[in-house]
Amino acid sequence: MCTGIRLECSNGYVAGRTCEFGFILDYDALFLPVGTQCSAVISPTSTGKTWTSTHAVVGVATFSAMAIMDGVNDAGLMAGAFYFAGQSQYAEVAQADLSRALNPSELTHYILTTCETIDEALAAIAEITVVGVPVQGWGPVAPPLHYQIIDAQAGCNRTVGTQDARYASVPSGDVQDPSWSRVVYRESSDGPISWCRMAGVRRSG
Repeated sequence: MCTGIRLECSNGYVAGRTCEFGFILDYDALFLPVGTQCSAVISPTSTGKTWTSTHAVVGVATFSAMAIMDGVNDAGLMAGAFYFAGQSQYAEVAQADLSRALNPSELTHYILTTCETIDEALAAIAEITVVGVPVQGWGPVAPPLHYQIIDAQAGCNRTVGTQDARYASVPSGDVQDPSWSRVVYRESSDGPISWCRMAGVRRSG
């Protein structure tokens, strides 16, 4: 399980993360300018949602895909995908409207290329569907991902995940709402350093 990191500095914030895998990921550094044409990959022969980027983004992609899984855009919005086995459920591709469908590795890419703030990102998430399809390099089934979002104000971190193909935002601190089936987000501060440990989003009801 990976860890999201946020450092508070005198002139702003620095966001980062660990990547705790038992194998080496094939990374590529990508830069996408404003106006880049984007298209979701649902299978080798089918595509999903298409859009044009409204923000420039720099970040990291994996396994030669053109989807930034961790990065920051020109508005200071940061988003990252975190792997946590057994903690994600996605929409069935056969039942999804492919015109609004993304594969699990493309959610951060979509957020970073179209959004400026956490609120905009959460609104954008409500308009798309993440479908459970294999992603190049990640094995024969959909990778179980959840996502960290930090905006330029960094006053709020949000961790979002999937349960029955729905998304939910998680407030800072331990979740007390009984509709959440477990504590999914914990933040601790020690001087200027804050860390958050993310454990997948599950919501009942």
